[in-house]
Amino acid sequence: MKRIFFSMVVMAAFLCGTAKAEQNEILARIGDTRITMSDFQRIIGYYDSEKQKMLKENPVFRATVLQRIVQGMVIAKKAKERGFDKQDAIKEPSRAAHKRFSCY
Repeated sequence: MKRIFFSMVVMAAFLCGTAKAEQNEILARIGDTRITMSDFQRIIGYYDSEKQKMLKENPVFRATVLQRIVQGMVIAKKAKERGFDKQDAIKEPSRAAHKRFSCY
């Protein structure tokens, strides 16, 4: 968790201080999984135009969104490690969500 927190601090500084980042710039790492700037921009693309405008104008909001993405990925990884993805009540909704929103 300390490692994730440190990554988030570095990432927040990066998002605040960089106007144009390279598309393959790594913003966060969760184990072996990486979130690049292009991944982040693709996810932001799902937001409505008003929120996208806010994201462009507010680096703190961008950092918060990225933090939530990372938190979701950490929770999903822990759930998978504990076998939640094998439960019938989880399988189908998980498959449907993955198909709809998959970035990786």
